[in-house]
Amino acid sequence: GQQRVFPGDPVLLVAEDFRRAIDPVGAGLAGGGTGEGDEMARVVDRHVGQVPGHGHGVIGRGLGVAAGDCVALYLHNSAEYVIADLAILKLGAVKVPLNEYQSLPDLVHILNETTAKAMIAHKSLLVELGKGLTDQCKLSLLVMVVDQAPVEPTIEHHLWRELLVGGLDFIPAEVEAGDVAMIAYTGGTTGTPKGVVHTQQSLAIN
Repeated sequence: GQQRVFPGDPVLLVAEDFRRAIDPVGAGLAGGGTGEGDEMARVVDRHVGQVPGHGHGVIGRGLGVAAGDCVALYLHNSAEYVIADLAILKLGAVKVPLNEYQSLPDLVHILNETTAKAMIAHKSLLVELGKGLTDQCKLSLLVMVVDQAPVEPTIEHHLWRELLVGGLDFIPAEVEAGDVAMIAYTGGTTGTPKGVVHTQQSLAIN
């Protein structure tokens, strides 16, 4: 395939690849653009909310998540997943994708082994878990994305939509190629799930 030049800031390459995929014209170098790519970039920055005085965002410093912290994603395929994924990378934090079909003991193992500080999850998935999750883990922050689940979860949480307040100014975190960007776990069908560490560089070139 075509050889790619590795940039100085790999996390920006991942975000830029996404922008080009949804809006190749708006992501052009000359003059920027005003299409969906720019709107997505603004939405992602809003979710990061890193800069003090410009709102908390969903996973920003106002709620205690900083560069290097692990943030678990327990979401169905959705726009929220894509936005949260990119926001975690721009913050310099570490994303930990969770399989919605994994058992509670496996989820507890993953969250504890990664010392995940926060988790973003769909309401329907939280309802199935109940308080068994938070009783066995040390999550500092749980953000719920509302979906069609008919009942409310018993776990204490923040609502995704209520955290989308404040300004949109954001300065991406400075990351190195060797910084951890993601820890992906096996399904656990033959034993305890095992984590595979991916760096900023490995994500940027794949």
